Amino acid sequence: MSRQPESALPRKPSGDVPAPSPSPLAKGMTLCGRASGCLAGARNGLRRQWQRGLCGRRRQNAAAEQAQPAREDVPVVLHVYDMGGDAVAQHLNQVFRPVGVGAYHGAIEVYGREWSFGWSDEGTGVFSCLPRHCPLHSYRETIRVGFTRMTKREVLSILRQLEWPGSDYDLLRRNCCHWCAEFARRLGADPLPPWLNSLADEVAKIDDGVRDVATNAQLVVEAARRRGIEVQEKAVELRENFEAAIKAKNDELREQVEVAWREWQSRAEELDMKLGLSDSLKGFQLAIGTWRQRQAASGSTDDEGDGSKLMDLRADVMPFRAFSSERVCTPSIASSARHRPSRKTALS
Repeated sequence: MSRQPESALPRKPSGDVPAPSPSPLAKGMTLCGRASGCLAGARNGLRRQWQRGLCGRRRQNAAAEQAQPAREDVPVVLHVYDMGGDAVAQHLNQVFRPVGVGAYHGAIEVYGREWSFGWSDEGTGVFSCLPRHCPLHSYRETIRVGFTRMTKREVLSILRQLEWPGSDYDLLRRNCCHWCAEFARRLGADPLPPWLNSLADEVAKIDDGVRDVATNAQLVVEAARRRGIEVQEKAVELRENFEAAIKAKNDELREQVEVAWREWQSRAEELDMKLGLSDSLKGFQLAIGTWRQRQAASGSTDDEGDGSKLMDLRADVMPFRAFSSERVCTPSIASSARHRPSRKTALS
């Protein structure tokens, strides 16, 4: 460090001159320095205390782990019963056991208690009893399925999770053997022997097949019914279209007939106006009527004379003898009048 010149060093105040008071800025900086020092000390103290506590807890945990005894393997046992407990079930299971088929009831024993599942009206279907003493079935044999390292509390927790409702019990798909298999799996034991539930599994497969067939048949019937409805609707549509087409055709033909009829009437009226057919026909009908009245009043019976008079009357009334119908009709009427015998000749 370099030595400052004597003139640059501050002179000590004499006893008569008072020392100058520090400025507010200097006071603030001094207080800030002291506060930061206190905070740093407190932070270091808290850190040391936390480290001591963490180390203490670790030491305590390690001591507790050393003091806690190691978990033991608890055996898991499967008890097999003849379902129903009667002699018939026992005999059938004894006969079919070699082929791996039978009707059995299963239960799992752990920590000296037997647990199983069954049907009930309400609540859970899980129940317990003394090992090999289920009152509903007949005990057959015991099979070890492994071990578990779970405590009693952990086993009770698993049982609470497996509280299946008793109303969900199904003999083929959700029975006691299914529950035992799930319980053993969660305990960490070995799988149950397959013959324990083989009969229910096989019958369930058959039932599934029958249900599939029934479902397919129902689908086929439903498809046929829908197809029949579609065909019926199509037939109704075709019939309606056919009736509409016939009606339209009838209307068209009727309209054509009416048009043709009106044209024919107009032409007939034109022809009637040219030839005077209607007036001549009316006059001829009137003359015939008058002549018949006269003949009836006179009582004449001369047919030949009547024919000649009728021809003369037509010749007088119908001036258009040159018309083709007149040429054809006149000879026939005259010939019939000549050759027809009179009433006097017939009587004689």
